[in-house]
Amino acid sequence: MTIFSLTKSVYGLELVLMSEQTKIVIADDHPLFRGGLRQVIEAERSFTVVGEASDGETALRLICELIPDVAVLDINMPGHLAGLKSLAKCVTETCRVKQSC
Repeated sequence: MTIFSLTKSVYGLELVLMSEQTKIVIADDHPLFRGGLRQVIEAERSFTVVGEASDGETALRLICELIPDVAVLDINMPGHLAGLKSLAKCVTETCRVKQSC
């Protein structure tokens, strides 16, 4: 099976050939939600969850260490770094992050 990813560019949509699985990090403070999301994601063979975090600090560490293709962040987690703060810190720190909206 050949996997393609659609990305947005200045000139429209680009089709990018993906030869590997898409690596995903999940960050949410609810373990039941993380487990369910992991099951849904991993039901698709082209996706793999490479890390889970229950707080923003752990999410930031995992994102910097594992450099996933996608990070699913809860925007309302307890602690110093919630999802949006983790994302902002990740973008401004030494992590190699590709921003996509």
